[in-house]
Amino acid sequence: MTSKLSVLQNFDGAQLRKTPFPYLVIENALPDAIYAELSETFPSERVIFEHHRGKKPDEKYRANARYDLPAAHIEKNPALDLGLWREFSEYHTSQDFLDEFLSKLGDVISETHPHIIAAMQKKSPLNKPRAGVRFFSDAKDESDIALDCQIAINSPPTVPMTSVRTAHLDNPVELFAGLFYLRHPDDGSKGGDLEICTWKTPQRKRIGRARIIDADDVVVTDSVTYDPNKLALFINSIESIHGVTTREVSDQPRRLVNIIGEVYPTQKKVFNDRPYRQDRSILDQVKRKVFGIN
Repeated sequence: MTSKLSVLQNFDGAQLRKTPFPYLVIENALPDAIYAELSETFPSERVIFEHHRGKKPDEKYRANARYDLPAAHIEKNPALDLGLWREFSEYHTSQDFLDEFLSKLGDVISETHPHIIAAMQKKSPLNKPRAGVRFFSDAKDESDIALDCQIAINSPPTVPMTSVRTAHLDNPVELFAGLFYLRHPDDGSKGGDLEICTWKTPQRKRIGRARIIDADDVVVTDSVTYDPNKLALFINSIESIHGVTTREVSDQPRRLVNIIGEVYPTQKKVFNDRPYRQDRSILDQVKRKVFGIN
């Protein structure tokens, strides 16, 4: 039975788009009462900043920056008072969620990456992919895919019309990513939408530092507005270019949850981006040119 907390509970095939890469958009992903409680109890900027992944002792809060509270930190800190958010995080990193996800989108993954699910099934003693919590319960002998549910913010921008992250590719170890938006009721700013992009010249893929793609190398094909209770989810690949539009100055953070699955318990990557990286060392470039080493 699908959980009342699942962001996929209202999924149907009509919401799936397959070009330029597989992605879906679900309006009103959660029931109104569940969404209202999650929105009202969304962790504060201070809580997320103080507990965000990789927090340094002397770190300063920066404008228009990404901070997230990952599932592993929630699991390791049972005293952290998160209300319904703890249950939400636990479900979206559970075997039940993985089973639900694969029942609804497994065919799409198999079309995009034919070897992935088969490799997980072959490795698993259950003959189906086993869920682990990313960086917490993700041992290779106990899991086949690592899930995370990052309660996140993009801190309020202080410079007008700047983007938290322009067109880019996600880490090649990532199989899928779901962005669940919880726009604050008092946030009247414009921008912060998700852009779906494609390569302008597919034969000339160029990937920069932090997997940023130059604006001259992409074409925007769709835009997903930053609205409350909306889910945008995509299957990750070398084609899955996306970015965030510029946002006006605001006193409200951009609130979201990043729900992801990474394949490192089974294999290193979903796809290989190294031949297209422009930020590699001179030595690596020489090796690639002379010896064909990627």
